[in-house]
Amino acid sequence: MSRAQEYSLAIATYNRADTLLTCLRLAVAQNRPPSEIVVVDSSDDWARTRQRALDEVGRLAPNVRWRYEQARTRSSATQRNEALALASTGVLFMIDDDSFMYPECAERVMAIYDADTAARVVGVGPMESAASPLSPQAPADNEHMVSGPTSLKARLRWQVASLAMVERLLLPYDTSYPDHPVPPGLEKLDFVPTRYLSGMRMTWRTGPARKVMFDETLQRYAAAEDMDFSYRISRFGVIVNALRARLFHAQDPSARLTQHTRALLGMTNLAYLYKRNGQAPNTLLLRYTGRVLTRIAVDLARDLSRGRASMPYVRADLRALQTIGEMASIDKGRLTEWYLKVQDRILDANLA
Repeated sequence: MSRAQEYSLAIATYNRADTLLTCLRLAVAQNRPPSEIVVVDSSDDWARTRQRALDEVGRLAPNVRWRYEQARTRSSATQRNEALALASTGVLFMIDDDSFMYPECAERVMAIYDADTAARVVGVGPMESAASPLSPQAPADNEHMVSGPTSLKARLRWQVASLAMVERLLLPYDTSYPDHPVPPGLEKLDFVPTRYLSGMRMTWRTGPARKVMFDETLQRYAAAEDMDFSYRISRFGVIVNALRARLFHAQDPSARLTQHTRALLGMTNLAYLYKRNGQAPNTLLLRYTGRVLTRIAVDLARDLSRGRASMPYVRADLRALQTIGEMASIDKGRLTEWYLKVQDRILDANLA
């Protein structure tokens, strides 16, 4: 197999040693395992976790090359850029440290890259499964989409959560989204084009990814880094979802932020990116404000359906609207400096 057909598993991690090791074990057990594993770890005990990874996982895959490094900054975006720089293969699986791949996942993703000999596909996303591949309830091989819940109450909650998905807040930086035809010769592969890949299920061609890089002004949690990266890399080619490649997102809550903080950062980060990258930034902010206003009703139902008396999502919407209003008056020359301070205040408060 040539280096261009190899892929690296490139992981940014923080304080999730056991979960990370599960992710790595499932990666080396793939029908088509990685040629290289790159981990950039911002944990305080990163060296101990590295030794565990080499001892417990490395022995399972003696032919895999390892690069396990301490992060220079505790930030998802920065750590992913470090992994991008360290990797030596043509394709990167940049999934989260709590993303668990089914055995066929990498094989089916790589089949698309292999068939795309003109390299017009720049990203391929596996599909999220409803159950872990380690679970007795793991879906059969033909159940490749996320399964919806069965009870009426659970279905209503699921529908409300789906309506609140962040894709409904997306707007193009340019006058329209980049548009690329699906390359010929891939007709027999089970995929659909998409505009973006979420961070827990990203794979990219290394060349275009290095031209784009993740935005390091998004700090620590770096919400919306995946959407921003997806948009900018889509200028180089098409992004697709591989419908029969599956992984499970465990969403390990250890050492993480509150629901309110995650929601607030997701919305304010998007506003910052529109202001920074948009062709008509304040027009984009105005359109975005309308979408956030529409979201309030959905998030009210979301909070009520979960019995959340503190209304974390509705409060996040209202706080985001205030920040967006302030942002509209900020000169682009001092936007980044101003927004770094805004992020610090949100992250330091980490309100419930």
